[in-house]
Amino acid sequence: FTTNSLRKSTHSLFAMPVLGDDNQEGGDAPFDVLSMISTVVVMALLLAFGVMMALKYDARGDDSTLSVGCSVKIHGLQSEKGKALNGKSGHITTELDVETGRHSVRLKGGRILAVKPGNLTLIAVQPAAGEGLGSANEGPARPGGAVVLVKICGACERELPKGAFGGGQWPLMQSSSRCEECVAAGNQLVLMKKGRTKTEHDECPICSLFLPLDPNHSIFQSCCSKLVCNGCVFRSRVRGMKDCPFCRTTPPKSNASQARMIQKRADAGDPAGISNLANQYLCGYSGLQKDVPRAVELYERAAELGDRNAHYNLAYIYSGGVGVKKDTDKVIRHWEKAAMLGHTFARHNLGAMEYQHGNHDLALQHLMISSKLGSKNSLDMIKMMFTNGNATKSDFVEALRGYQSAVEETRSPDRDEAI
Repeated sequence: FTTNSLRKSTHSLFAMPVLGDDNQEGGDAPFDVLSMISTVVVMALLLAFGVMMALKYDARGDDSTLSVGCSVKIHGLQSEKGKALNGKSGHITTELDVETGRHSVRLKGGRILAVKPGNLTLIAVQPAAGEGLGSANEGPARPGGAVVLVKICGACERELPKGAFGGGQWPLMQSSSRCEECVAAGNQLVLMKKGRTKTEHDECPICSLFLPLDPNHSIFQSCCSKLVCNGCVFRSRVRGMKDCPFCRTTPPKSNASQARMIQKRADAGDPAGISNLANQYLCGYSGLQKDVPRAVELYERAAELGDRNAHYNLAYIYSGGVGVKKDTDKVIRHWEKAAMLGHTFARHNLGAMEYQHGNHDLALQHLMISSKLGSKNSLDMIKMMFTNGNATKSDFVEALRGYQSAVEETRSPDRDEAI
C-alpha cells in the first residue's frame, strides 16, 4: 500500500451508513449487524497489514541506491544519543560493512558515524541550472530530480557534485581532494592544516619539555594516565622517590591492583585511561583476558573523546585484521583523525601510502609535517624522493632543519644522563 492509498482506504472503510432507530438504514430494510461487523473486522485487519508493510518499507529505505558519495539524512534512531542525531545530514564514506550491516556516514561537522541503511534517507542533489556540475546519469534516479554523486571538498568542506572537481581530484580520497575553486585559489587541505605542530599533549607534565618520539624514552603512569620522560623518572629515583613522579601514587604490587588502578582511570572518563585499558584487553596484560572486541569498543570510546593514540591503535587493528575483518577505509580514516590530532606516526603512514599510490605531491606534504615533528623515517623518505627526483633539494633541506630542531627540543641533561 502507498501512503495515498492508505488514506483513501481509511476514508472508505469508516464512511459508515447512518442507522435508523430500528437498526435500519433510513428504516427501509433490515440491517445485518453481524455481517457488517465481520466485514469491518476483516477490512481493519487488511488495513493494519497494509500500514505495517508501508512502515516497514519506509523504515528499510531503498538501500540498493546507497553508495559511497551519496548524500543522506539520518532518521529513526531510538537511543538517547541517537535521537539527537535524527535529521542531521552527511554523506556515505564506505560501502555497506557486511559484518556490522552499517555504512560509515560523515556528518557536515566532520563527525563519522556507523549507521544502518534503514536509518538513512537518500537526499536528491541537483546541480543548479546552467552550472553543468553533473550529469543525470551519474547517480540513481529519484522522484523529483536526478541525483549526482557528491563529495565534500577537503579544503572548503563544501558538499559538491562530481563536476566541481577537476584535474584528477575526484579519484583521490575525500580528505585529499579539492574542488576546482580551491585548487585555483590555492586553498590548503584541512588535513594539512591540523596537526602540524606539537602541543601540550606532547610535553612531559613535569619538566614541560617535548617528549621524544621513541617510546623507550618515556614511561606511561597508569595511576594518573601521564606520560613522563625518562629524565624526570631518573631524577626522582636519584632523590629516593619510588612512587609515581607526577602524582606520588604507590606503584601496584600485583596484576589485580594494576587492573583496578587502570579501570579507575577509565571509569573517570579519562581518554588516555580508557585507551590504556583497551591496551590491556588487546594484549592480555595486567591479568586481564585478551578480548579484542572489548578493546575495539574502548578504543572507539576514547577516540570519540579525542585520544589520538586510540585512533592510531584502531588503524593498527583494522590494517592487520587483529580479531576483526581487515578494513582499509577504516585504517585511513583513523590515520587521518590521529594525524590531525598531531600523531606523528599516523602522519608518516599517510605520506608513505600516498607515495605508494603515486601521489608524490600529497606524500611530500605529509612527510614534511612528520619530519618537522621529529620523524627520522619521514626524513629518510624525503631524502629518497629527492634522490628519485620527486622532491627538490630545498624540500630536503627544509625537512632536515625541521627534524633537527624537533630533536633538539626533546633534549635535556637529565634525559641524557638517564640514557
